[in-house]
Amino acid sequence: MKGRKLLFLFAALLFPIAIFIFLKIFGENEFQVPVFYQDGLIGRPAGCDLIQTTPYALSDSVMAYLGANPSDSLYVVVVDRSA
Repeated sequence: MKGRKLLFLFAALLFPIAIFIFLKIFGENEFQVPVFYQDGLIGRPAGCDLIQTTPYALSDSVMAYLGANPSDSLYVVVVDRSA
């Protein structure tokens, strides 16, 4: 029984090593990657006036209550609903 376990352990350790060596010898890591934006980024088409707004904003009264610094750009508000 001990010899059988030793054989399975040896096979389990040898199998990934054999796959690695096989891929190292016979594998080719060459990919054809197309080049995008070779001449730089393209501009927006005419007539495409998109205005991006912030998805959520806290009111000034909440910001004053939290004592938040107005120059900060990220606020994390944790609401404890267990009480």
